[in-house]
Amino acid sequence: METALIAPARRARPALLRAALACAIAAAPAACGSGDGRPDDELSGLVHAPKPAPATVDVARASRDLGELMRAATFTHAQVGALLGPHTVTGKSHTEVHEKGSVIEAIDDEMGIELDAKGNFHAQVDNSKEYGRDVYLVDGWLYQRPRYGKFHRRRPNDDGEPARIRGEIFGSVAATLDILAPGVDLTAGGEATVAGRKGRVVKLSPAREQRKAPRQVLTQRKWRESVTVHDAGGELVLDEKTGVVLRAVLQGTVAFQREGRSFEMRLETRQELGSFGAVEEVAPPAPELVVMETQQRHELDERDSLLEGIAPPAARTRSSGGPQ
Repeated sequence: METALIAPARRARPALLRAALACAIAAAPAACGSGDGRPDDELSGLVHAPKPAPATVDVARASRDLGELMRAATFTHAQVGALLGPHTVTGKSHTEVHEKGSVIEAIDDEMGIELDAKGNFHAQVDNSKEYGRDVYLVDGWLYQRPRYGKFHRRRPNDDGEPARIRGEIFGSVAATLDILAPGVDLTAGGEATVAGRKGRVVKLSPAREQRKAPRQVLTQRKWRESVTVHDAGGELVLDEKTGVVLRAVLQGTVAFQREGRSFEMRLETRQELGSFGAVEEVAPPAPELVVMETQQRHELDERDSLLEGIAPPAARTRSSGGPQ
């Protein structure tokens, strides 16, 4: 998708739409919970670390059953890695919000992920608002930085953090399909091959009859209950063996209400997997781009470091965190 960013015609209370945009683009599943209002504890892989080996999808059924297609689209990246092994992901998305015919918010995102045979990865996302994220996991170490600056090197906060990070970057297809789902019909589109893997095409078209949008529990997602899908289309190619979405092209327009105002949102998403089994080992960033670990040091360690050669090391007591 090569849609150019459309400059906003005016800025009418842009904060009003931040939640809508955040829930419509890549990080939407992780940031906003599930489309059916389930609590976080039930959102495997979106809020919590996923079980790495999901059941495969019934590909034939997914071409006619929206629930089965959503199951394929909501595989987390950790689950995709468990099913397909080393691979790359590339993707682009464009989201814009209109009010009374004027564009009041617009954002473009571009992402990429490389997953190697050791489970190391490099994941990156950039957007037209000058924000971004660049993350490596190499041999148990996380290297993270915003769009600009140097990488901070540290150990993950918990075992599931690396999977959550790349899952957030990977989630744009699921987020887009979730919004368009009340207004799409599915048809089988035959066979296709993506980077050497055989797949089945599922085509999307505007629904003959609009479904009711699901009830939302979270306040920041209440606008979704008013969504009406005006247009929807595209296709997904599902891996013949596992049901993983190998390629997706989605676009649509929805209308919704928020705080007594009427808006229209245009969404476009393109994502493709490739280089199956042929990803080079991921190396960490160059040393000159990395700063010290961001782990907080104990106050006595800081004191001893600052006073080295000037004063003897401080005596440690049980209450100071020293040896017990």
